[in-house]
Amino acid sequence: MRSFKRISENFLKVRLRVGTLGTIIVGGMLFSMTASMSEAKQTATLANPDTVRVLASVAKVKDAFTSVGYELDAVRRGQVAVPRLQLASLPHDISQIRQAQDRKAVFLRYMLPYVLEANSRVQQQRTRMLSLQPKVETGQCLGEEEAMWLNALFEEYRVKPGDFAALSLRVDTVPVSLALAQAAVESGWGRSRFAQEGNAPFGQWTTKDHAGMVPKDRKAGMTHKVRSFESLYKSAESYLRNLNTHRAYKGLRDLRASFRRDNEPVDSRAIAGTLLKYSEKGMAYVDLLRDIIEKNDLRALDGAQLGDAVLEVRPDA
Repeated sequence: MRSFKRISENFLKVRLRVGTLGTIIVGGMLFSMTASMSEAKQTATLANPDTVRVLASVAKVKDAFTSVGYELDAVRRGQVAVPRLQLASLPHDISQIRQAQDRKAVFLRYMLPYVLEANSRVQQQRTRMLSLQPKVETGQCLGEEEAMWLNALFEEYRVKPGDFAALSLRVDTVPVSLALAQAAVESGWGRSRFAQEGNAPFGQWTTKDHAGMVPKDRKAGMTHKVRSFESLYKSAESYLRNLNTHRAYKGLRDLRASFRRDNEPVDSRAIAGTLLKYSEKGMAYVDLLRDIIEKNDLRALDGAQLGDAVLEVRPDA
């Protein structure tokens, strides 16, 4: 295999391949045949997350969660791992849950695996990037696959090839508690039309040729849409990429980097303060995020870990 001595702007282009997990159906649920947590983490992907679209009811979802002991308090205490979900969309009847706390619990348990999956992918990218950086900076040879992978990373995060300082600011995870709070606010805890019909719990705007839904209250002269997605996982993945690349969130990336330099956990409440431009509500939006993080004990979920099992719920008859 041909080697490369340095990274240049003439990188070869590459498409990253994504593996899938072997699965087996047991009692109406789908479980991964992957034997170890390390193997599951290496793939860092749902089994065909973009192709499984099941209209499942809240009742079936809750039964599936309970059957594997997936409860938020247990996750907060570190007693159970979070199962990997196969469902592309939210339960079709989540809006019908009358008790607010019950609806919140279903929504959080539903969104948590997708946020963790998206973060896991970014963390793997970061780990490999940091391992390759000293090789490049000291003039060591990179293998062809390494050079191709690194080129794709610079391109994905919109950074000039070779600028590792800029890349390291962007290739990083987002606190789980912040992601969950934003999903809750933007989707009304899963009840919004965008979340239900477009798998868009993060309410990301687009003016490009992406698929999207026109807000009913869009002002005259405005051209934006709320971007829609094939699956909740794709929405979470795009949400992270948005925070990690858009110029409006440079403050978030800089503050996150300061936590990294001080070897401290990234504080979601502090990071929330950099999101004034995420919503037209400005500081009121920031205050709402912080309130949701506190009142729902979301920071206790920042240490949640994905397990090996891939859990799928059967569709309603």
